[in-house]
Amino acid sequence: MALVKFPEGQQRSGKQGGMVWSRNRFGAYARNRAIPVNPDSVLQRDVRSQLAALSKSWQDLSDNQRSAWTAAAQNFPKINRLGDSYVSTGFNYYVQINQVLYSAFASQISSPYSNSPIPFPSIPITEFQINGSDIFLDLGLLDEFEVPEGFCLQIQATRPCSEGKNTGSVKSAYYAIKQFNAGSTITSGTTNIFDEYEAKFGSIPAGSTAFFKARMVSTLSGQDSSYSTYKGVII
Repeated sequence: MALVKFPEGQQRSGKQGGMVWSRNRFGAYARNRAIPVNPDSVLQRDVRSQLAALSKSWQDLSDNQRSAWTAAAQNFPKINRLGDSYVSTGFNYYVQINQVLYSAFASQISSPYSNSPIPFPSIPITEFQINGSDIFLDLGLLDEFEVPEGFCLQIQATRPCSEGKNTGSVKSAYYAIKQFNAGSTITSGTTNIFDEYEAKFGSIPAGSTAFFKARMVSTLSGQDSSYSTYKGVII
């Protein structure tokens, strides 16, 4: 779905050719007119199950709890693809936070843990080094790193791809493969995530590479850091 800005005062709505024009609370948008594809994958069913459970639990919250989520959302504005700022609804913010907690295998929360952004530990990874049947995490100048209490470090990866690919061409192709929980120690050049990668995608053929993303998640608040993105380095 593409967001669009029209000249001042101009509005469009409805179908035109192969496009559908409309708007929502985040602004005007256009999308291709198409019949939705529904492969009904395990991941899709899991996401739908999460959303159904969170929708029900939202209805079970008290008025004060729902008001608290709405108020908290005001302090976490988002930026759309046109660079415009918008504020989520209380329900959307509740779902967002609890989906992050679900991904981290952490307890769901009924009230916001914090009404302001919490500080995150820096992500220490500088490279993902690929060498045959090894994918080592390189920490640059650090020998090792211990994940602090109250946080986890999540790693996502793409399938093997040609070395000519760049981060822009794989931005929607990441899948979770590894989580380092609080107290886990990562040792530079020694910690190896090849088994987790192979379990998800198989081995990386010669002449191929993969892309990786890492983020910190607060397992108390459900807030998450921005992703750091890496292209695997063949060594």
